[in-house]
Amino acid sequence: MWGGEAYPQQHTSVSTNPSAAGYVLEADFFKFRGRGLIQTTGRGNYIKIISFVMNYQGTNPVIIAAKAGWAQHGVNLDTLATISTNAEWDNLFQNSSTIVAAKSIQVHNSLSGSYLEGINGTTPAVAAATIRNMGKRVSGADAYANLYINRVTQMIELL
Repeated sequence: MWGGEAYPQQHTSVSTNPSAAGYVLEADFFKFRGRGLIQTTGRGNYIKIISFVMNYQGTNPVIIAAKAGWAQHGVNLDTLATISTNAEWDNLFQNSSTIVAAKSIQVHNSLSGSYLEGINGTTPAVAAATIRNMGKRVSGADAYANLYINRVTQMIELL
């Protein structure tokens, strides 16, 4: 049924309702989709976040709960990626007081040329240029980089 590169929509549900298509919602292509400010994607990047969770020594109850749940399944990060669920990932990204979302930025930064190295202790102009560069590293385009810095600036001003 899935003989090509396109999802077989005519034969398989595209519903996001778990009772209609629960197994699809736990497949890698959906489970490891873009989340966070930079839209972290892919099993490999999520495995880096799993490693962070499993080594977490802080007090955030959401991260501690995920760590405890995953620890029951051993220490193999690939196995933990497989048993992790969409609900767990949504909870970690949305309810960990931005800790997991920030870690996802660090993962992307380290894999994309360390574009955030100059952001701490700098002038606002250097910080803005660094954030713009982050947008460019995420998409590869100047147009998105300009849009990204505007979005981040709006979020900061609202905070």
